[in-house]
Amino acid sequence: MGRHFPDLRVDRGELAGAQWCVTTRFGGASTGAFAESNLAEHVGDDPSSVAANRGSVIEAFSGITDVAFVQAEHGARVLPVATAAQVGAADALVTDVPTLGLAALGADCAVVGVSAQRANGEYEIAVVHCGWKGLVADIVGATIGVLRQRGAVRMTAVQGPAICGACYPVPVERCEQITDACSSVVARSAVLRRSSETQSSWGIDIGAGVHAALVENGVEVVKRFGCTAQDRRWYSLRRAVQQDGPSARTGRHALVMARL
Repeated sequence: MGRHFPDLRVDRGELAGAQWCVTTRFGGASTGAFAESNLAEHVGDDPSSVAANRGSVIEAFSGITDVAFVQAEHGARVLPVATAAQVGAADALVTDVPTLGLAALGADCAVVGVSAQRANGEYEIAVVHCGWKGLVADIVGATIGVLRQRGAVRMTAVQGPAICGACYPVPVERCEQITDACSSVVARSAVLRRSSETQSSWGIDIGAGVHAALVENGVEVVKRFGCTAQDRRWYSLRRAVQQDGPSARTGRHALVMARL
């Protein structure tokens, strides 16, 4: 009979040496708070729905047989993998295996895909998950450092959706952590002084901070998406909490990379 998967609706394209897609909330098997294309196993969704949605991701790419999903810990650990079974706690994955796709999950945190060309012309790929703690820990810089250690001489990236500063009010102490830990360029991009008198005066623009970190590390960003909270194509935990309260649950979309 063959395998039957839902038809996920995705935005997709190519980088030098790699293919990518950003999944949306639509077209999957999940229901309720997770409708429709949740790809996360840890949020309380029906496991069979998640498995079907993940199967659709594999089917969406030519030449891959499995996808390794980031198991985020909001730090700076970068994990090279050759199989999905090797995945452990880390916020970035790296591989040069042509048949293995990589995926980073998000619902306000940034998700990034990088294609890295070595001096011999061969390619490998990486995916990164980064929230405000990832900016402080410099997961972007750590990932680019690992790619360079493995021979990368040119890198291009696609940056998936992430929450913007206007939608992410935070205590000033959180902004101070970013200012203390990050370069001035990244901090100026990420930390936002808000004008609202009824909400926090400070915000963190995760997408802008990650973009600045990529450029600062010599990576060409060829595609960039918008704000998760403002665009209902994507999951947003912040939006879900605003609508349903602090106990709200939601799914996760993904940025998926595979070698060409």
